Amino acid sequence: MKKNDTSGQASGKNEKSRNSAKHELVASVLRKEILEAGIAPGARLASEGELCERFNSSRGPIRQALATLEREALIYRVQGAGSFVAERKEGEGGHGRKRQRITVVLGFGTDAVAVGVGAELIEGLNRARREIAPRAQLAFEFGFEHLERFLNASPVQIQAECDGLLVLPVSDADMELTRMLVSRRVPVVGCFRKVEGADIPQVYIDQDEGAVRATEFLLRYGHRKISLLTALGENYEPRYDAAHRLNGYRAAFDRMGVPVDRTMLVESTLSMDSVMTVVTQLLERPPGERPTALMVGGILLLAPCLVAIHRLGLRVPEDLSVVAFDDSQHAQFHAPPLTVVSQRADKAARAALKVLLDRIAGGAGENVQLAIKPELILRDSCQPL
Repeated sequence: MKKNDTSGQASGKNEKSRNSAKHELVASVLRKEILEAGIAPGARLASEGELCERFNSSRGPIRQALATLEREALIYRVQGAGSFVAERKEGEGGHGRKRQRITVVLGFGTDAVAVGVGAELIEGLNRARREIAPRAQLAFEFGFEHLERFLNASPVQIQAECDGLLVLPVSDADMELTRMLVSRRVPVVGCFRKVEGADIPQVYIDQDEGAVRATEFLLRYGHRKISLLTALGENYEPRYDAAHRLNGYRAAFDRMGVPVDRTMLVESTLSMDSVMTVVTQLLERPPGERPTALMVGGILLLAPCLVAIHRLGLRVPEDLSVVAFDDSQHAQFHAPPLTVVSQRADKAARAALKVLLDRIAGGAGENVQLAIKPELILRDSCQPL
């Protein structure tokens, strides 16, 4: 029989004990310096590396200490920038937490927040925090795997980490996780996409209405061959926004009493080659069968779509009118600048933050379901027939 070796277990316990003592020491020293030395709010603390050197410690205890001070609302952390001393009211101690801590869970990856609606949402939340809740702390989590952590935690554990959750689902899986949040006993507000069946307040963008406005605009310009290019998601199923934009497209034709030409409805995956192939085949159709106007149903479709148009030698708007969903630099600085459907994600973010802050403050009432109407921004990429 193999004998159990407990020396490794004992060593591990001792190491854990030493780390715990070290992180408590570091937290205690930094807490005293912040509260008694009068360090100005907004002042940047030493970096993790500098603190490791100062306290002769590994990074683990340093990070634990900083997390403790953040929970006590003595500091706040900015990803990529460091830790900063938080503002405090007169006479407010480290454990008397007054600052609202809001965790924002986004279905977007970090690469998707650099452009378009992702960037608008982040910018809108940060601007709204500065203007309506300067004492609130926003912690951004990219990817809904972070939401699973909240689902597996007890309400007490969640409340120890944050005062409220703002969730921005993207995929169907994100939406399913959002529906499961109701029992977490912490204020939760959904933003960006409406999750059917979720018993929480939601501020969502009315994708149907955005498509209605763009399609009716082109119909009034005399276009009838209006193509809608939408994106396919996982398993080649239409994405959430694609399905709703198609609904709005059809509704606009119905309102105007014009039949829909189904050959004008095209789909593509998000790969550049796929988009270019689909658009090229669409625009190479014989005269009378090809579109006179193209609606590009997503920011990730736009760049390869414009490349395909350019390679075919087509002029915008002389040969083809173009409307894009989501405003972006591609749309603004294209020659000519493109007419777009702006989702007003910044407005949605601001409204959602207000609803969540009200919930945190004790406001109950009904679960508000607020639809943000997109805006059609007219530029120079469309002309009447």
